[in-house]
Amino acid sequence: MIRLADEHGLVHQPGIDPGLEGRASVLSMPVEFGILGPLEVRTASGRVPIRRGLPRTLLVAAAIGVVLAVAVRRFSIDLAVARRMPVSAPLPMPEAPAAELVPLLRRARGQVMETVHYRVRQEERDEFLAAMVEVRRVRGRAGAMFWQLYEDVAHPEGWMEVWSMESWTDHLREVTRLSEDDRAVLSRAGAFRCGGDGPRPARYIAVDPH
Repeated sequence: MIRLADEHGLVHQPGIDPGLEGRASVLSMPVEFGILGPLEVRTASGRVPIRRGLPRTLLVAAAIGVVLAVAVRRFSIDLAVARRMPVSAPLPMPEAPAAELVPLLRRARGQVMETVHYRVRQEERDEFLAAMVEVRRVRGRAGAMFWQLYEDVAHPEGWMEVWSMESWTDHLREVTRLSEDDRAVLSRAGAFRCGGDGPRPARYIAVDPH
């Protein structure tokens, strides 16, 4: 018979096929008071005690956990959802900062104002305004401290969106806070944006004139 040894002696294991007698077998070790008992297997040459300590068992369990965690990373739910979502059109980018201002921007503490110009036909006005309601929410979720939409009083088809971020660093993080749904909203609003003949999106850093 295959038997399991603990501090009280050998305990017979029921349900073991007698034909297995004489073969080396490894049994699960019971846990009593949080300590694993010694294991004993019976072979053709006699009973051989096997002792396994709790620290070693926990180390093996931790190693297996790490391996499984790495293995399932490729099956992330977030990744699976992202693969099913359509990729939004690229967002319009403002001009790169002037070379002489780059060192100053790294230390800038003032707010950053951003602008985007739109050209909207009269028959598209309601559609455009509805789209901008969603844009305002997106800007807010991305960290905008202020947001406003302006209409050109001399040219009714002209519109300008203005919002501000707390700092240059916060502005640089803005795009990382956009979800795919947010990007889709901005892409739809971008259909009204001025083309190559109009002003590009722009950024302005607040300056204290002293």
